[in-house]
Amino acid sequence: MRVSVGRRRQRLGVAGERPTGHRPRRSFRRALAVAAVAGSVALTAACGGADATEASSDESPSASGTRVVEHEKGSTEIPADPQRVVSASVTLTGTLLALDVPVVASQGSQGDNAFFPQWADVAAERGVEEIPGVEISVEKIAAAEPDLIVAAGCCGQDDGSELYEELSAIAPTIVVSYAEKSWLDLTEELGADLGREERAGQIADEHAARVAEVKEAITLPEQPTSLYSVAQDGSANVFTKVSPQGELLSALGFEIQEATGGELKADRTVSNVAAETFADQLSGSTALIVNTEEEGLAALRENPALQVTPAFRDGEVYALGREAFRLDYYSVGVVLDKVEAWFGRG
Repeated sequence: MRVSVGRRRQRLGVAGERPTGHRPRRSFRRALAVAAVAGSVALTAACGGADATEASSDESPSASGTRVVEHEKGSTEIPADPQRVVSASVTLTGTLLALDVPVVASQGSQGDNAFFPQWADVAAERGVEEIPGVEISVEKIAAAEPDLIVAAGCCGQDDGSELYEELSAIAPTIVVSYAEKSWLDLTEELGADLGREERAGQIADEHAARVAEVKEAITLPEQPTSLYSVAQDGSANVFTKVSPQGELLSALGFEIQEATGGELKADRTVSNVAAETFADQLSGSTALIVNTEEEGLAALRENPALQVTPAFRDGEVYALGREAFRLDYYSVGVVLDKVEAWFGRG
């Protein structure tokens, strides 16, 4: 039966203590230094004046109007309070919006629904212009007249590393990798880079409270749980416990059933398994399926390779939807709302 989940409540984000087995959390606090802008200071520093150099590094960002951010491609001086930010990666856009960064334009994704559904309404409300397609369009980014560009340092078509010089010729550009980071780590990093540390902290605290609330409100279905998406070639991508999706569900008490075979990705978040191995590799009593909507379950139920798995055989299959594919502030809220609706005691 289809469960209707209400629009994301504005509360969300850290699961407190991380599940056992999580890789140590990296610190992404960036040291911020301010560029000297007074002509006399610059002249003195050029002549070797140590005192002038030390004074400039102590100046606050608001005093000079700029800050220096360390990122994947080096150091870049950016506006302390940017007003026209362009996201060159649709994966980063949701986090920027959650941090209340003034995004004026963003690259999209593939297909008709260019923005991710979990934050598309927010983007529309804030007047974010869509730059069609995943591949970065330098010309269209320039046309948006940004005062800051935020690009991804990985992981495919939206990788802006090779275009860094071209983007930097338009406006100050920082390159941030989202690989091997939880959505909370990415939120913290961008919050520090863009002077939104307070908002990042609020998101983390709200998320911790929401996770605790949902965990208390639900009765877990029979465990363990297989967590996966079904690929176009008929194989399945099985999420591990250390994947962002696995971490979130583990924090709620789910026992994630990892694949014991198949091809494990380098970041150890997903294993790809062939259809002929589904009976062994998708053996959880419950199945949570990523990137499939409720209406898509009917077709999966007709799949002979899935019909033999315990969850499909016993009818314990739930569609987490597109939102669960790439977690951010908004999508995590959608996932938590769905889990509460499905398994809540009330």
